[in-house]
Amino acid sequence: MTNKHNDNYVNYYPSISILTPSYNQGDYIEENILSVLNQNYPKFEHIIIDGGSTDNTVNVLKKYTHLKWVSERDRGQADALNKGLSMATGDIIGWINSDDYYEKNIFNSVAAAFSNKETQWVIGNIIYLYNDTKDSQKKISPNVTYENLLKNPDIVKQPATFFRKSALEIVGGWNPALYMVMDYDLWLRMSRLSAPLMVNNNWAYFRMHGDQKSSFKN
Repeated sequence: MTNKHNDNYVNYYPSISILTPSYNQGDYIEENILSVLNQNYPKFEHIIIDGGSTDNTVNVLKKYTHLKWVSERDRGQADALNKGLSMATGDIIGWINSDDYYEKNIFNSVAAAFSNKETQWVIGNIIYLYNDTKDSQKKISPNVTYENLLKNPDIVKQPATFFRKSALEIVGGWNPALYMVMDYDLWLRMSRLSAPLMVNNNWAYFRMHGDQKSSFKN
């Protein structure tokens, strides 16, 4: 599917639920929260599922009364996401990790993308942010199909992806048995359900730093 919607015109406002799994990312989570809060969109909720952080994360969460959040031990990121999905009331689900954040004022574009009832998920572009060098790099998402995912798992650009909640429920959410590739596994199942709508706009920032889950250290 290609991008045929008009980002500047929205007459469809689905409710959007943002899920943020978190563990000890207190240095970054406030920027994440503000990127959702300041979207200038009328119908959203932000659900943070914290795995019992021992840093300042909970103190940050307590500052923002609009949040839905829990802080307790869980079975990992996929388990946290499934817990958040069960709490979500929105028609559209976004997943943004606590050390990443959204581009400004993109939720109207996300809503426009879902104005077609056949659209089950949508993928935008991301910008990589490198903490060590302060450099940034724009990543245009390649066309995502089941076959392309099998050929190259690295085309998964999760922070700029949004799903219809009903579609996530059809495919069964996230697999809690997986530690590192729950996004790839979900995309494979989603791509067998339907092709995503590809939107050629930057929607999110993906931070590269030494303490992230996918770092060489971890």
